[in-house]
Amino acid sequence: SKCCVTGVGLHRRQEGNDIILRWNKLLAEGKLEDMIRDAMVQTLSSKFYSSMPERMKEMFVKSAVQNNRAEAIHALISHSHAPEGDRWDVRSCSQRIKQSGVPVLLINGSLDVVSDVNEARALADETSWPLVELQTGKKVTE
Repeated sequence: SKCCVTGVGLHRRQEGNDIILRWNKLLAEGKLEDMIRDAMVQTLSSKFYSSMPERMKEMFVKSAVQNNRAEAIHALISHSHAPEGDRWDVRSCSQRIKQSGVPVLLINGSLDVVSDVNEARALADETSWPLVELQTGKKVTE
């Protein structure tokens, strides 16, 4: 595949929308460290997160804060999460990509709370793109 799309479903559940809104608010307030900490809790499996030593969590946060800017991540999230019906929403973009003929591979975590794997499956069904489940490496669709 020429294009790998990670953590994107056809629709986003309310929980995912709430998380994105919270991250955008934190980033708009310049609270990059708070956003990074929240993102770790939201995006890592609870088993993995709870098994991480506190020192490793702190090193991850420190590195992420040193190597990023709140404004940059805020712009990225704000511009990559368009509401349904917008010309930049998932369905609209996927239709344009499909028409272009670019080969796409979808990758989604089975425990992802921002992008539910069932919504990634719906996107795979609509586009006929293959989907790989991140936690297992299992090919979910052909």
